[in-house]
Amino acid sequence: MRAWLVISSLLLVVHLRAFNIDTKNAVVHSMPSGYFGYSLDFYNEEKGMPVLVVGAPEAETTNPNLRGIRRPGAVYVCSVNKATCREVHVDKKREFVLQSSLAASARK
Repeated sequence: MRAWLVISSLLLVVHLRAFNIDTKNAVVHSMPSGYFGYSLDFYNEEKGMPVLVVGAPEAETTNPNLRGIRRPGAVYVCSVNKATCREVHVDKKREFVLQSSLAASARK
């Protein structure tokens, strides 16, 4: 019985993932408006570096294909080590649906 408990505990630990948040050396990301930070998720880029994916469902976008659309929303990829973010141009063919809340669900 005891062996079963140890084995099941080890199997449970194998599937757990966690991350630590450093409160003494915090990196703060912010944007002026657009509900920046409405949704958040951590993601590993191809280089293996973790990044923060941030949704801003009412942000003005820099995507040239969405000019003329009022507050279409935006998705940003932010560094976890520096206070820098870059916008991800999701809709490249102007197939965006108004008020679709794409940036409201940044989870992959």
